Amino acid sequence: MRLYLTGFALALALIGCAQKGAEPKNTSQKYDDQEVINSNKAPKDAKQTPPAAAEDSVTLFSGNEIFVSKEKNSSGKYDLRTTINQVELKGTSDKNNGSGSLEGVKADKSKVKLIVSDDLNTVTVETFDSSGKKDSSKVTVKHGSITEDTFKANKLDSKKLTRSNGTMLEYSQMTDADNATKAVETLKN
Repeated sequence: MRLYLTGFALALALIGCAQKGAEPKNTSQKYDDQEVINSNKAPKDAKQTPPAAAEDSVTLFSGNEIFVSKEKNSSGKYDLRTTINQVELKGTSDKNNGSGSLEGVKADKSKVKLIVSDDLNTVTVETFDSSGKKDSSKVTVKHGSITEDTFKANKLDSKKLTRSNGTMLEYSQMTDADNATKAVETLKN
């Protein structure tokens, strides 16, 4: 008999739990049947954000994809956004072709800046530490070279030029005390 009553109580508890999910939480308001059926959707009075403005996608020669708003913002410029190394960059431009300057902040409070020239032939990616000092810079030219600069104590430490034919020219130890007036130059094929 005891087992029978336990089973019966369990069955009633399960039925009660199943019905509780269909009831509205606030019973002081009047709900129609359709609202109870669609209880998983947002309430009518909830404040909803408007959808984002339509965007065009511009793919640069460097492989970066920049999203450009189709309409100008309140300041008369186009909004730009992209993602580099899991950092979302945002910026504005006078043109809707993808050129302009975009900035973003990493989790460690360092900053990334992307600059695209008006003719889309030069892309510059700069990184700054949390105090605002430049760590590195990479300039890529469409049919030319790639220039990578690294900085130490806000001074140029090394420079690497990669030409379109694949040869590399590296300047290193530029801020080393022993090499203050010279740099080590290496040409690699």
